[in-house]
Amino acid sequence: MIKNIGFDGFFTDHETANSPEEMAHVRNLADKLGLEYETSHATIPGCDTIWSDQEIGEEYLDVLMRNIDNCHANSVPILVVHVQPYVLTASLELGLERLDRAVKYAKAKNVKIAFENINSAEFLFAVMDYFKDDDNVGFCYDCGHEAFYTPDVR
Repeated sequence: MIKNIGFDGFFTDHETANSPEEMAHVRNLADKLGLEYETSHATIPGCDTIWSDQEIGEEYLDVLMRNIDNCHANSVPILVVHVQPYVLTASLELGLERLDRAVKYAKAKNVKIAFENINSAEFLFAVMDYFKDDDNVGFCYDCGHEAFYTPDVR
């Protein structure tokens, strides 16, 4: 259906990112249909914990690493990652250090990271500034997120 209406690429949602079997299945379908598997969205549950000063932040970093491994194994060139702070305790410095490890790991696996806007312009701006000179990092703009969460931020 996607191809019939003129599209030649697609992305998969966060449920697929942590399932090597599902991602491989989608990769096979894309190849059969001649579609470009452009991006995968990183696992969403727990994404805000990357900023936590507790062990759950390291646990989510492990999830991101598996998402990156799955992208690499299935030749998906970009992983989209939400940037939003943890609601209980947020450490910008600790989160940036974890994201730095993820970005370096992704680069070694030939996977780019695109940070997506969600509900914290402050954290997104800090992340984008931190990685401003890294050619393996980009920005994924979600107009729905902006309209809902940060309509007046410029």
